[in-house]
Amino acid sequence: MGVITCSCMVLAPSFAALATAQDPPPPTVSLGSAVVSITPRICILSEDIDECEESVQLEWKADTERSLCLYESASSTPIQCWQNQQQGNIQLPLSVSETVEFELRDYNDSLLVLAKTEFKVMHDKKKYRRSRRNPWSFF
Repeated sequence: MGVITCSCMVLAPSFAALATAQDPPPPTVSLGSAVVSITPRICILSEDIDECEESVQLEWKADTERSLCLYESASSTPIQCWQNQQQGNIQLPLSVSETVEFELRDYNDSLLVLAKTEFKVMHDKKKYRRSRRNPWSFF
C-alpha cells in the first residue's frame, strides 16, 4: 500500500496591507492649544437608508483654561460655549446624510479655529461592488 502525499498551498491576500491603506484619518486635528474628538466617528448608510441618526459625544481639552465655542463648520452660530474651562464635553443628536465637520473656536474671535474633528458618513453601495471570487476559481 503506497502513501500519497499532497503539498497544498493556500493563497490569501494580505489584509494587513489593505487595512492600513483604508484606515480612517485620526479623529482629531489640533490647530492650536486645544484638541477635540468625537465618538462615534463614522456612520455607514446602507442603500435603503438616507440619513444617519446617531447620538455623538464631543470632548475637548486645552492646555490652559480658555473660553471656547463648538461650531458646526458650515454654521456661524455656536452649538455650545464654555467660559474659562480647560476641558468640556457635549452629547449631540445628529441626523445627517453627509459628513459633518465640527470646529472648536475662540469665544472672543470666532474666526480663530483651535481644533477640528468630523463625523464621517459613508454610503454602502453593494450593487456596484466587484465580486471577490473569480469565475474560474475552484475554491
